[in-house]
Amino acid sequence: MVWVWIVLIVIVLIVVVALSGVRTHIIYTRESQDDQFNMEIRALYGIFRYRYSIPVIQFEGLLKGFSVEKESSTNIPMPASKDHNNKDQINIDRKVILNWYEKGKVLIHHVIGFNHWLMSTLKHTHCTQLSWVTNVGLDDAAETAITTGMIWGLKTSILGVFFNQIKLEAQPQLAVVPQFNQTMFRTHFDCSLMIRMGYAFFAGLQLFVRIYKVKGGIRTWQKSLSKS
Repeated sequence: MVWVWIVLIVIVLIVVVALSGVRTHIIYTRESQDDQFNMEIRALYGIFRYRYSIPVIQFEGLLKGFSVEKESSTNIPMPASKDHNNKDQINIDRKVILNWYEKGKVLIHHVIGFNHWLMSTLKHTHCTQLSWVTNVGLDDAAETAITTGMIWGLKTSILGVFFNQIKLEAQPQLAVVPQFNQTMFRTHFDCSLMIRMGYAFFAGLQLFVRIYKVKGGIRTWQKSLSKS
């Protein structure tokens, strides 16, 4: 009888974990020349938490590229554990971007049906919150109006592709506010995404199998990720 209860408890725990959501909250703000990016990932009802922040992005010219300060913190619920914070500064220039691009092509090449896997995973992802507000102003009122229309068109195009794959479960809050007779640009993007833990685990298992079926796939991914 005890074994029956143990099995039932294990089954209930598996179901609870599988139905829990992996939630990702992304906030990006740009005002004048200042950028700020924040991302938080929560799992198992907030027990596991990971934060990633880029408080400073500085453009240093076409040759030097961008200087980026980044911060990350992880909370792992273990005895006597605490948040682990990491701070770092990196420079992103043309060489770094090309290196990322080439590395990405190699990794995708070592996955059978990567596009099919990605589209299938995105279709199980839900957007639970979306707010994107942009304020734009130029010295000339006519130019401000034209720029406002162009930004509206750009937003609708981007979100059209976005929601073609991801399920939208909330009314998006979109706005482009013209600021006449002043020069300014400010945009604030706030988005929350969620995928079930059970499907996230299944998608990860699928990805591993697709990599394993390619000759040298596991070794290539291990080598590439170890250098990241």
